[in-house]
Amino acid sequence: FKQKTAYEIMPSLVGSEMCIRDSQGALPGAADWTHEYSDPSNTLKSQAKLERAPLGILWLGGPASRRENIYNRHTWPPSLKVCQGRMFIQGPELTCVDIYTGRLIWSKELVAGGGAGRRGNFFEVEKPGYHYAVGDGGLYLVSNNRCVWLDPATGHQLGEFKLPEPNDQWGDVRIWKNLLLTTVFRTTGDGESQPKLILALDRTTGQVVWAREAQSAVPLVAMGEDTLFYFDGLMHGFYDAWGRKGEVPEAEPARYLVALDAATGNQKWLNTIDRVVTWLSYSKEHELLIASNKAGMDAVSGATGETYWTKENEAPGFGAVSYTHLRAHETRHD
Repeated sequence: FKQKTAYEIMPSLVGSEMCIRDSQGALPGAADWTHEYSDPSNTLKSQAKLERAPLGILWLGGPASRRENIYNRHTWPPSLKVCQGRMFIQGPELTCVDIYTGRLIWSKELVAGGGAGRRGNFFEVEKPGYHYAVGDGGLYLVSNNRCVWLDPATGHQLGEFKLPEPNDQWGDVRIWKNLLLTTVFRTTGDGESQPKLILALDRTTGQVVWAREAQSAVPLVAMGEDTLFYFDGLMHGFYDAWGRKGEVPEAEPARYLVALDAATGNQKWLNTIDRVVTWLSYSKEHELLIASNKAGMDAVSGATGETYWTKENEAPGFGAVSYTHLRAHETRHD
């Protein structure tokens, strides 16, 4: 049978093999959530066109709701991902669920640990969770200093990629067309681990296509249509929001916003910026780059790097901005 609401079937059947759909993949008008902050641009909003009021519960409970599937949300663990009708939940296991029925499709046990450059409230011994992203043709998960390429439909491993330098560590990963883009962490002279490099790899072979060294560090990246934007600046304690109590992190004076051709790594523009940037996002619709922290934000042309306007206003939230039509909605924090 086809499930329409949770009230049309017995609660004990939610997520079971008897709870099936009459089609595969996403519904027309649905949208994916493929990266930590929705998409490679960090828009923090869904592009779905399907939802209409009134809304109701589609399913509730079942295997997908087990507490052991998820991390404590207060530690800021990896966000769930959605792609082509499948929901991916990272906890002690990586779990794939049919988002329309709650049926468990597959699960894969993960080694406990955390990835370099994961942000969060790290008041626990371990920084839980790994960087991962999903798109057409693959789910890419970083763990144990390697990136595994999984089939989203089955969980079967299709490949394994390693960085050219064995002492380097994978950072955040993003999917753009046929490339897998990652920041690379290296230990500095003072013992800090900082993202010092951006690598673009072929996402089916793992071969390096281009590399870009940061002048200081590259903690923040956002993708445009064919442009990679990043903040180049060395911040101390940036990834531990709990440790710095939400304050803007201390940073070295040299700070830049940089735009690269995503296909080649060639520089399009580079401009200095006074702000210590803790959030970076891009609107393809408005060709606008937002660089912000809890004290304010800068709106920058994606094409030229020209600053359109600056706003100073202390606010809670984590420096994040999402776009709806012509408005930028603040959810700023640290």
